[in-house]
Amino acid sequence: MNALTLADPLTPPGQPHTATLELPTLAELLGRDPALAEMAEAWRRCELDVLLRCSGPFTLLAFSNADFSGLAAWQGLSRQQLFADRDRLSQLMLHHLLPGAWARCELPWGAELRSAAGQTLRFSALGQLCDELGGQALQQGSDHIASNGVLHRLARPLFIAVA
Repeated sequence: MNALTLADPLTPPGQPHTATLELPTLAELLGRDPALAEMAEAWRRCELDVLLRCSGPFTLLAFSNADFSGLAAWQGLSRQQLFADRDRLSQLMLHHLLPGAWARCELPWGAELRSAAGQTLRFSALGQLCDELGGQALQQGSDHIASNGVLHRLARPLFIAVA
């Protein structure tokens, strides 16, 4: 865990004017939320969780446990088959990771970014992330700040074709 030191202008004279806030890594944020346990397991199974613990910075687009079955079905697989196919699972997880720490208001709306998988992710001017099924907005309050980036919650995974 890394610390963030904040200036505190309300501190009385003669006392330190800073406060320290311990920030978790992206891996720790993912691991703390039971609704994201399947995604955390997918990163571990692919041995990519080291990326979520390193200095980054990264932006992680996270989706809930219930969405893994739909993501697997999109790939023509069962959930178990998807988790057993490490290469495919790695590509899908890396498509949900962006280089740089992007707060919601800083994302390039109306432009594109490349995911860590090297695929293009389009951000519509109307505030939606676009994939093969259309667009979706980030969930409200989705700027979860980590020591090595930002985690955003998605209503569903980003659907991409992976061979």
